[in-house]
Amino acid sequence: MVSVDKYDLFVMSLARCGTNFISRCLDSHPQINPLGYTRNEIITRHHRVDIFNNGKLSYYHLHVVNNFCYWDVFSQFLTKKFFLYTIRNPLELAVSFYNFKILYYHIGCEKQEPHFERILLERDFLVRQNSIAIGLSLESQFLSTKCIGFSSLKLDNAQNTIHDISSWLGIEHVNIESLSSKSESPLSVVLSLIPFNLVVASMQVQIYFCELESGPTISGLPRHILRKYIKIIEVQTPEYGKLYGFIDKDFFASIAEDELIDILDELSSAVELHFESWIEKPLSILNLARSEYIERIPKSISKQILDYYHPYVSLLKEKHANILNEW
Repeated sequence: MVSVDKYDLFVMSLARCGTNFISRCLDSHPQINPLGYTRNEIITRHHRVDIFNNGKLSYYHLHVVNNFCYWDVFSQFLTKKFFLYTIRNPLELAVSFYNFKILYYHIGCEKQEPHFERILLERDFLVRQNSIAIGLSLESQFLSTKCIGFSSLKLDNAQNTIHDISSWLGIEHVNIESLSSKSESPLSVVLSLIPFNLVVASMQVQIYFCELESGPTISGLPRHILRKYIKIIEVQTPEYGKLYGFIDKDFFASIAEDELIDILDELSSAVELHFESWIEKPLSILNLARSEYIERIPKSISKQILDYYHPYVSLLKEKHANILNEW
């Protein structure tokens, strides 16, 4: 059994490299205690980590590359025992990233429609998304390191992955087969990322849908927003089953009590009328991010991407033979 200290495990994964799924796997282990994964959580909560860890192996998870400029601060209080990071085949990552940019454009987060070559060959993209280079640069600062490939972060591999990680950490093996298939479905990603925007009674309303009745704060983007949600609607769809809609509780504070029932009725009617058409487009966009669409990358672009990554991939293969099947 590993000797549990306060800051035993540091986890790094960049966007589109299994960020959410590695968290779900680790959070499902009763001997592993998540301590958050934003810069402020890591910097502020470490002073009180004894309250949170309860004798468990505590881990921090960082996935925003800008936060690594604060590495000197993090390194002062991490014990640097275990370092786990995730990587993804660069071409798969490129396709996934491009399709997400299209998704952002569709929902209005990007003003200009993304151009394949301009996005994927930007130095900013290549450097920011290079979890291989960042992971390798940090390995020397830890006593033990492990790299997990994206193919291991799939539902059918999750049990083997958590067993592998448990053996590496020296903690007991546990069964996490209860992880829901919803945790990696395109529907789950879309619901957690995109709010259903409606105008009701001259007010802009955002409804976050979730496949779990416990609410949107347990999955995806909304959990990083300091909001409280109230469930206001259930939608039974023929294709996706039952979904639950949540509204920020502050929305209710803006409504006069005598108007509340009418406005909620209006919301329900609008959701019933528009939900299917609303969800169809982002789902079709996200589904294009699957690995079989690598062929969509022009050969000239894929060569430049692979040439950039080649030195890092070569070094990674020498250090972590377990990731050979990623290529």
